[in-house]
Amino acid sequence: MRILAIRGRNLTALAGDFEVSFEDGPLSGAGLFAITGPTGAGKSTLLDALCVALYDRFPRLENAAKVAIGQTGVDEALHVTGTDPRTILRHGEAEGFAEVDFAGRDGGRYRARWQVRRARNKASGRLQNQEMSLTDLETGQQIGSTKTEVLGEIATRTGLTFEQFRRSVLLAQGDFDAFLKARPADRADLLELMTGTEIYGALSVAAFERHKREREALDALDAQRRALDLLTPEDREAAEQAARAAEAEARAARQALDGLRAQQTWYTEARTRREAVAAAEQALTDAEAAQADTAPKREDLATLRRLERLRPLVDEADRLTAEHERLSGEAGAAEIRCRDAEAARDAAQARGEQARNALDAAEKAFKDAGPDLDAAAALDSRIEGAEQHVSRCTATRDAAAARRKEAEDALSSRKAARAKAEATAQEAETWLSDHDHHRPLTEQVDRWIGEIEDWAEADSALSAAETQARELADRHAALTANHRKRAARLEETEAGIAEGEAALQPIAERLEALDPDALEHRRARAAARADAVAELARLAGLADDLAERKADHEARAEAARKRRAQADNALAEVDGKRGLLDQRLSEAQRALDLSEAAADEAAAKLRGLLVDGAPCPVCGSEDHPLAHSETALDTLAREQRERVEALRADMRTLNETQRAAESDKAAADAVLANCAEEERRLKRDVAQLAESWSDARERAHGLALPETAAEADHAALADQAAEAARAREAAEQDMAEAARLRGEADRRARHLGSLRLTRDQERDALSGLEKNLADAEARREAAEREAVRAAKARDSADIALADALAPLPDWRTEVRAGWQALAEQCRALADAFTDRRRALDDARQALGNLDADIRAAEADAANRRDALDTAQASLDEAAGEHERLRVERAGLFDGEPTASVRSRLNGARLAAQTDRDAAQKAAAEAAAECSAAVSARDTLRKRLTDTAEARDRALAGRDAALTEAGATLEEARAALAKGEDAVAALEAHLKEVDTAVTTARAVLDDRRRALDAHLQTPAPETPEEDLAAQADKRQQACDTAQETAARERARLAHDAGQRDRGRDLEDRMAEQRQVTGLWATMQDLIGSAKGDKFRRFAQSLTLDRLLGMANAHLADLTPRYVLQRAPGGELDLQVIDREMGDEVRGVGSLSGGERFLVSLALALGLASMSGERALVESLFIDEGFGALDSDSLDVAISALEALQATGRKVGVISHVQAMVDRIGVQVRVAKAGGGRSVVETVAA
Repeated sequence: MRILAIRGRNLTALAGDFEVSFEDGPLSGAGLFAITGPTGAGKSTLLDALCVALYDRFPRLENAAKVAIGQTGVDEALHVTGTDPRTILRHGEAEGFAEVDFAGRDGGRYRARWQVRRARNKASGRLQNQEMSLTDLETGQQIGSTKTEVLGEIATRTGLTFEQFRRSVLLAQGDFDAFLKARPADRADLLELMTGTEIYGALSVAAFERHKREREALDALDAQRRALDLLTPEDREAAEQAARAAEAEARAARQALDGLRAQQTWYTEARTRREAVAAAEQALTDAEAAQADTAPKREDLATLRRLERLRPLVDEADRLTAEHERLSGEAGAAEIRCRDAEAARDAAQARGEQARNALDAAEKAFKDAGPDLDAAAALDSRIEGAEQHVSRCTATRDAAAARRKEAEDALSSRKAARAKAEATAQEAETWLSDHDHHRPLTEQVDRWIGEIEDWAEADSALSAAETQARELADRHAALTANHRKRAARLEETEAGIAEGEAALQPIAERLEALDPDALEHRRARAAARADAVAELARLAGLADDLAERKADHEARAEAARKRRAQADNALAEVDGKRGLLDQRLSEAQRALDLSEAAADEAAAKLRGLLVDGAPCPVCGSEDHPLAHSETALDTLAREQRERVEALRADMRTLNETQRAAESDKAAADAVLANCAEEERRLKRDVAQLAESWSDARERAHGLALPETAAEADHAALADQAAEAARAREAAEQDMAEAARLRGEADRRARHLGSLRLTRDQERDALSGLEKNLADAEARREAAEREAVRAAKARDSADIALADALAPLPDWRTEVRAGWQALAEQCRALADAFTDRRRALDDARQALGNLDADIRAAEADAANRRDALDTAQASLDEAAGEHERLRVERAGLFDGEPTASVRSRLNGARLAAQTDRDAAQKAAAEAAAECSAAVSARDTLRKRLTDTAEARDRALAGRDAALTEAGATLEEARAALAKGEDAVAALEAHLKEVDTAVTTARAVLDDRRRALDAHLQTPAPETPEEDLAAQADKRQQACDTAQETAARERARLAHDAGQRDRGRDLEDRMAEQRQVTGLWATMQDLIGSAKGDKFRRFAQSLTLDRLLGMANAHLADLTPRYVLQRAPGGELDLQVIDREMGDEVRGVGSLSGGERFLVSLALALGLASMSGERALVESLFIDEGFGALDSDSLDVAISALEALQATGRKVGVISHVQAMVDRIGVQVRVAKAGGGRSVVETVAA
């Protein structure tokens, strides 16, 4: 990476533009140069410009405080932080930039640019965001579109981050000089700052904090485990028994409830089927009414079918009529074409005769012109010679005339220039005098443009605020009107609700008198009795099945209890062995981990580095008993692994035994659970049978029924069912009336619900409108306040502009149209003042020079007029001879050229011959066309006669058919226009109507049969309202039992969850112990609360690497010295002097020049470490020369020359004159007064 140029404008002390080019001028061939100037002139600003152009940062701000800076008493928005790179912009300037050309590590040439400006380009404006760009100088292409992208591309092409750039291009020689002189306690901080190794301290602190967090996490898991609340075995058994008892009670209640629900279903099904019959009857009535309404359409269909048979006759008559009309038109046209063809034939024959006569005349003219053509040819030859002589004389005369015109033009030009200069001077004086009233505006045009912009902003804000206020006032009025309208609608809706409620009341009273449930109960009681008797017959056959199931259940339960006892004994034995085996395996695993850690390759390498008597870097012990005991450690590790494997095998065997026992126990438990469930089912079935028998006898109340099913009398039950059917028929008429009243009540209730919903919506809308009204009023008041503020701001700007823009009475109108146009007008006026003053001075100077030029031009013009007169006389003589010959030639063919005459006469002859041939051909074609036209006319006349006869026959047939059908032609056309699709659609519609009637009848019959079938089934004896009360009672009992069971099961589940959580916590604690152990190891290795443990280790390695790099550079600077780590301290250095017999010297004993060499080598070493990926060819040293004496400066110069000899360009920044005098090429930064400095490059 190489710096090619640094440019900038208005950066701190460097006012205006500046440039330092390393490819042009003295710097192009200089490997070593100085950047010099007095303190505060701005030398370091060049390096700031270099950094900010590349990285948007520069070193001097890195350690600055992040506090707001700016002038006291101004708008805080103008303040910036102390670390903001925009502070490099010079105070009092509106814009500035920094620009760097550089060669990237890819060989390309690039330009990085950083620029910043203030708002409105005013020095008092707020700083805007800085902008950055990167350009490929070879292609001109912009690279990156945002600042972030540009910074990334620059880092890629330089191969350096900002920190690497600081360390590799801006050499930290002064920092290393301070490092060499610093106290031991301060060296670590200095080295960390220079090398950027602060991350290792952060890692050390992070390891310490991570171990602390993991230890706390392990303690927290242990606390959670101890806090678990577990039930005792006795409590768990009691909860299990309570849950089972409650579940049994809930099942019994559900069985009873199912029976009651079945009886309630009979009543519900009866109501549903009656409603279905009523709906089917209504559907049939509607379908029959629709069928009756289709009678007119059926008549229309018959008419359409009758008239459809006439379609071929009507279509044929229409077709022949149209064909006759078409042929009539074509026959007339053929007659006209025939007459035209005969006329064209006669005309073509006449043109043929005329063409033959013209050909004869042309042949005669061509033969008669022969002698005159020969005489004309001789005269043409003499005229050609005379014309050549005239041309030569003309050229001579024209050249003389051109020279005379040049002289006269030059004279006229100078006179015109003088007149123009006089006019320009006069115009400039007049213009300046006429526009003197604009002079105050033009002298401070930038100030007045800024005021114009302020006035425009205030006026625009005022206009916007006034518009918003008007719009908000209109919105408030519209909202008010809408509020009144909605309030009226709400009042109407509430009145409709009151009316609907009054109409619904009498219908509800009539429905109350006709209770449909009571009517249904009357009809259903007989059927319920028959159903009860059938249920009793079914229950009698279940008793034998229950006895067989009970015997089988008892045998299976006994076998399962024996198997479970055996499994419990085996599990108890396994639990006794597992505790001892777990303890032995854990102890063996810990011993194995310790022996493997001691025997691994990394530990062996570390033990190999131990020195007898020297402390261990890990534990600090000076005794190293295992340093040379590799074989014993390997043997110990192998034995421990074998022991752990044997114990694990025992554990696997024990686990297999446990799994087998658990499997047997689980199988036995499953069988016992099935037996218990079967026993509960048997008990339930027995109880359910007894309860169902009792319930069936109760439902058949009023009948003499036996205690068992075998004694039942079916004939008596059938008589009771018939009596109930007759009672049902008596109640059906009352039920139909009740259904009609319910429909009317439902319709009115839905209408009331709709009105109530509308009322609620209107109320919500009114509430929203009231909120919107308040919001509109508040916004209108805010807009009015904004208008007042903007008016004040505009009036203030108006006062400031009143005098300056007084010559422009319409300036306010122009500003409103676009203030930029007025600003351009003002700037143009200022430019015009400047141009007129310059034009006046130029014109006055030109007048003095033009007078001498005019006198010389007048003498030259006179000489050239005499030469023109002589040339004109020679031309007149030659022209006279040419004119005599031309007059003589004009007597032959009027002077027309011989070749032209000959060609014209022959062309006329050939053209006449062509016209004759064409006329003959046209005559023949016209005759043929005439014959064809006559033939076509005759053919059309014959077709027209035939078509007329066919048309007459078709019309007669059509009219006869219409008469027979009893319809007019218009009626037939109207019917036929509907088309076959209309007939088909009408037929389909009528078919659908008929099908709907048939379907409705079938549905009604089906639903009546379904209702009758249901009514034939036995109806429950218990009334429906009694069934509901019994069901509610059973439901409450079931719910209570289920709640009890759920509560006990929840306790058991919670306890199981707590136990699972305990096991999970144990597993998590085992994992956390491993993690905590890992971070405990990291804590022991690198962790510390202050980060010093790993920092010291990393800095030691960094210093070793740095010394290696520095010694390589020190060998290039001077091979005399070598840097080493001093054995007495971690960061102390010593120097080996090769020329003094490898004498070891402390860095404190080095002279100023020697210390400069050492610190420069260290800085170059750091640069090499930082820029390993990019070869850095440009270096800058900004410090370190002020304390050197004359001899030390010579040493420093020699070192820098050796450095630039490696191909680098080295820049030394210093104000020390003795240093600067020793360097040939200098970039001088000189103070120019007023806080300004200028930059120039010189060769001393």
